[in-house]
Amino acid sequence: MRVVVEKNILIVEDEAIIASSLKLCLNNLGYNVFKVVSNGEDAIESSEKNNPDVILMDIRLRGQKNGYETVIAIRKSSNTPVIYLTGGDPDQIDEKAKDTKPYDYIIKPFDIAVLTEKIEKITDKKNKKQTKKK
Repeated sequence: MRVVVEKNILIVEDEAIIASSLKLCLNNLGYNVFKVVSNGEDAIESSEKNNPDVILMDIRLRGQKNGYETVIAIRKSSNTPVIYLTGGDPDQIDEKAKDTKPYDYIIKPFDIAVLTEKIEKITDKKNKKQTKKK
């Protein structure tokens, strides 16, 4: 297992079993899952306060906003990369998600190796951009 430079991840998932197992897997791989929330309102607040490197966003959420609406609200103050996690039809996801400018999406159940590969691509791009600015 390789050592991962700490990357701050916000998980937005309303299914407690999925959220806790995802957090455990990512923490065991060296990621910092600083917060797990189950609704859009808490996701918006946490994103604004903590400026995560990556947001893992379920599409169907409890509360007033679904995942798409939550990402639209987050986009008003942040361009944090988002990976949608969903059990839905990929064709519908592409159509609905395009306005939210996600990095990618993963269909549940998913392979943690595929997810971590996507997270690494995001954070590698972000690190390269920050290095160029210096």
